[in-house]
Amino acid sequence: MKEVTTFDVLKFMSENNEDIRLAPLSNIIAADKHGDKHTFTVGVDAKMFNDWMDGKKMAGGLIFADQKRFLEIREALSEE
Repeated sequence: MKEVTTFDVLKFMSENNEDIRLAPLSNIIAADKHGDKHTFTVGVDAKMFNDWMDGKKMAGGLIFADQKRFLEIREALSEE
């Protein structure tokens, strides 16, 4: 059986214009330390908030990537 990663699923959903959303790093509105635990507060748009409050089940999470490497890869792919 083939291993399916989270990225495989997100790629498929993205390629097929399915309902996926990302809270970009610019949406981080606060960060705080609590002993050995740390928190980020992420802002979302009204539709995301309302869907969540209305009980719509969502999957996913905040995705971080090394910016330098991300930009290198993006540039290389754009040159293909």
